[in-house]
Amino acid sequence: MKLSLFSSIAICLWMAIGCGTIIHGTMQDITINSTPANAALWVDGVEMGKTPATVNLRRKDEHQIRVVKEGYRDLEVKVESNTNGALFGNILFGGLIGCIVDLSNGAAYSLSPDEITINLAQADSISGTTIRVAPDDLQRIHRVRFTDETGETAFLLTVNWEEE
Repeated sequence: MKLSLFSSIAICLWMAIGCGTIIHGTMQDITINSTPANAALWVDGVEMGKTPATVNLRRKDEHQIRVVKEGYRDLEVKVESNTNGALFGNILFGGLIGCIVDLSNGAAYSLSPDEITINLAQADSISGTTIRVAPDDLQRIHRVRFTDETGETAFLLTVNWEEE
């Protein structure tokens, strides 16, 4: 009788806990790399350190990853939350209670992508950059050519020097 009572309690407890909660929990590690490395990492508006990094995020929520490095364009990536196989395991083995538990605590979800590699592009702006020209090189008209990463002319700036 004691064994059957113990078994009944164990089965009830097992059914009350969701499959996803038991197998992988409510949080998931997401690995973020960037080229170049050592970029500031922001998750959902909170600074989380520098790349490369692994952050532990709630499975239940979608997340916004932002990578920032001076001289490069900021880049944002959305991490999506989708139902995973644990929910179907609950349907097969855990019953309705397990489904409700995993759906409410987030264990029924997986985050995607779980590994992110961000290639930062150099900023187009030269804001804050000083271009120095020797007085002997000054002519009445001076042209400055700006190129893109392939070496092609992005735009040509013509400066007309006038003395006051």
